[in-house]
Amino acid sequence: MNKKFLSAILFGALMVTATGTFVSCKDYDDDIDRIDKELTDIKSQIAALQTAVDNGKWITSVEQTANGLTITMNDGKTYPVTNGKDGAQGEKGEAGDKVLIDATTGAITINGEATGFFATKNTETGKFAVPEIGEDGFWYVVNKEGKLEATSYKASPVSAVQDPNTKIWTLKVWNTETKKYDEISLPTAASLITDFEVMGLWNATDKEVTNADDGKTDISIYTHKVTESEAKAWKGPKAIVKNAFLISSSDNMLVRIAPTSLDASGTEFNFVNSKNNSPLGISLNAAAKFDGVLSRAAGSAGLYTVGVKTTMYTPGQNEDLAKLDGTDVIKTLFALQDISGGFTSPFTLGIKEGTAVQVTEIKVNDTKVGVNNASKFSKILIDLNKDNTITFDDPAGVYDAYITYSDADQKLFGLTKDNSKMTFKASIMPDIVTKASFDITIHYLTVEGVAKTRDVEVKVSSALSETVYEKSHKLIADKSSQNPNYFAIDLKTMKDNMGETNYAIFTKNVDLSKTTYTYTHLDADGETVTDVTEETGTAATKGITEYIVKENKAASETSTTAVADANFIKFAIKNETAASNFDLNTEYTVAVTFKDASGEELTTIKVKFTLTVPALKDLLTIEDAVYNKDAKSLFAYMTEKGSYGAVNNAPMYSFKKGFTSTFAETVKANNIVFEVDQNAEYAKDKKVSTVATIEGSGDAQYILLKKAGNDYPVYAKDVNVHIKSASYLTYWEYPIDEKKGEWYSFNIRLMSPITCDQASIEPADGVSIKIPATATDGQKVSSADFVAKTYNKVAYDIFQNWIDSKSQWKNEYISNVQFKSTNENVFVVKGKEKADDKGYVVANDAVANSDNGKTVNNGYVTVVPQQIENETTKDMEVVLTDIWGFTKNAKVAVTIQRNK
Repeated sequence: MNKKFLSAILFGALMVTATGTFVSCKDYDDDIDRIDKELTDIKSQIAALQTAVDNGKWITSVEQTANGLTITMNDGKTYPVTNGKDGAQGEKGEAGDKVLIDATTGAITINGEATGFFATKNTETGKFAVPEIGEDGFWYVVNKEGKLEATSYKASPVSAVQDPNTKIWTLKVWNTETKKYDEISLPTAASLITDFEVMGLWNATDKEVTNADDGKTDISIYTHKVTESEAKAWKGPKAIVKNAFLISSSDNMLVRIAPTSLDASGTEFNFVNSKNNSPLGISLNAAAKFDGVLSRAAGSAGLYTVGVKTTMYTPGQNEDLAKLDGTDVIKTLFALQDISGGFTSPFTLGIKEGTAVQVTEIKVNDTKVGVNNASKFSKILIDLNKDNTITFDDPAGVYDAYITYSDADQKLFGLTKDNSKMTFKASIMPDIVTKASFDITIHYLTVEGVAKTRDVEVKVSSALSETVYEKSHKLIADKSSQNPNYFAIDLKTMKDNMGETNYAIFTKNVDLSKTTYTYTHLDADGETVTDVTEETGTAATKGITEYIVKENKAASETSTTAVADANFIKFAIKNETAASNFDLNTEYTVAVTFKDASGEELTTIKVKFTLTVPALKDLLTIEDAVYNKDAKSLFAYMTEKGSYGAVNNAPMYSFKKGFTSTFAETVKANNIVFEVDQNAEYAKDKKVSTVATIEGSGDAQYILLKKAGNDYPVYAKDVNVHIKSASYLTYWEYPIDEKKGEWYSFNIRLMSPITCDQASIEPADGVSIKIPATATDGQKVSSADFVAKTYNKVAYDIFQNWIDSKSQWKNEYISNVQFKSTNENVFVVKGKEKADDKGYVVANDAVANSDNGKTVNNGYVTVVPQQIENETTKDMEVVLTDIWGFTKNAKVAVTIQRNK
């Protein structure tokens, strides 16, 4: 075996147990592996802590565990530091040590238990000496002579001690290799404070910081001397003593603590004079994160409030609360000092006589119950098995408080309370017939020494559960009867949440005919809007009718009154009425309240529902046949002419030709109206919407192009069209909004089928039209010599045909065709009439022979060859004009053949 070296002592400890039993080689290997693993683990734990500290984190708590300590940092992460099975010097010591020194008395506690030892304070510095761990593994303290003195407490292999002067923790971990304690300093928030200042008193009403004109900030302190009768009258958890003083203040100092990245919540402060002494009986609350808004400040970073604790102070013999170090307290300047004494603010704080804070409101949870006990407050509704908290509008006006209730109610409702937190809870729902509610009494002692009470009647919600349903209903068309346009909830969920016992109570007491439905939703500002009140109790007049039914089906439109048949609640929707009272895509909450025969509330369930309709983009589908995927546009090859003003051949395209067969039905059923993009421009500061408009209505809507000058600027260009408005089923208006709501748009490109770029006019053989030079009188060129094709390669004739006893275009989109030779030295083109001033001719008409039209001749032009020496090819220019006024210019090659 390849074994690591161990000392002879360790070897012996591994090989022989306490009973002298010899240990096998395998056990020996296992123990070595265990020790290696423990050494590795603890090193990694310390390294992780050191990394956290190096990254600016600080400690928030140290807790003892069964095998060491757990350190929690301000980011919430926890770091366990464990010592394995054996403690320091091989002793059994699994639990860690948490050592604290009282910042006032110097008393030392270990794991919360008093040791009887005290840390010595240096008379010059005023700082306590922190205990140390000696070489023998015991805790040592510095005695009055300034020497280390051993205690009877053996240190744990993982220990942490906090310096009361700096608030820094020192983690001490036994190193089994070096036989010494490794140490790491762990800062707290208090130890990281670099500076702080008192900005003044925070006025929450005016949201301002107030200071006196002379820069001095006076804290109002109210004191009340307890009388004998007051002391006897108060029976609360915090007893008061005759001649003791109740000390209070509603003032809160606003303190800025640096660095601002530090969370200094919980930092403790003292009120001190120039001699570092505090006024008798006055202590301060720990710093609380400022959660207000300053009206004239850049921000609230690093701001905290520090107030005066409401306390009782019993003066000792010859103690005078009005004096401090022989000077009147109200004439003394004070400073704010952190508990460690590391930082002290300027001496700009003072104390003045204040008035008692008055409690004007008490709340149970969020319900105001008042303070006047002339009559009982009736009543508040609470949930079962939930803590209910009692608060006062200004806690500074209350020294102590507690809750009472009768023994009978405690047993009947399973009542428990925590007077330290002023909370109470009910855990049993009795039979409502037995008793529906109970009373509590809130006892509180004001800072004026007056004991007061407030009686409140409390009712436990019979819901016994928080049953919440969530529904999304896609609306469909109404029918005259057995309307399927509804959604339903299954009451089995409520029943299961109640449990068998509570559901039995519910069924015994509920009167289904008393059920009410309250509808609410949140507006854009997050405020609750009530759509249907509990007094109305139903949304039937607003288009939603509620039915409690046995079966979940369309035909169920009569409410049952039999609890045994109450299986579902159906919400039937009448589109025409509901559409004007409810919005699409908005979450509504229906509070369904079940009551007993007297109208007393038993339980409430919540139904959250959202009404939806098909997305606009799902209503219409562009025909694949006309959609160009590369261009992402509807290629609209025109077949019709539109008109506006004096123009009667404007380009237009009916939308129904570009969409699937359901277009007409869908557009009419949903009141769809199209619109050209109102922001698009075809040139700088020139809107597309001025030269492309949507005309017609319903399924007869079409896009019409208009001229700007002599041209159509957006012809053969993409025009963006969107749905301007739509109402699903003609009732539910779509919230048209490109960014936040429904939106459907598409591009459309209007083009002529015969003059667009994809159309063509070529020689029939694909090369050239052949004309023999010997045809000195010219040769007719007609349909057989050309091949003209539309955008999708459909051939058509560019010459007129004999149709219905007259010469006319077979292709209905042709308006005119002109021909011209590009070089009359090679050939000349002759037509029906003399060439125009640009040299163009039009073809001769189609004709029928004298054989009663049995033989017809299409239109033609005559090509006359000129005298040439060599076979020559030159272009004939063909200009085709369509019915919309667009032209197609083609160059068709013509070859004059010599010697033929």
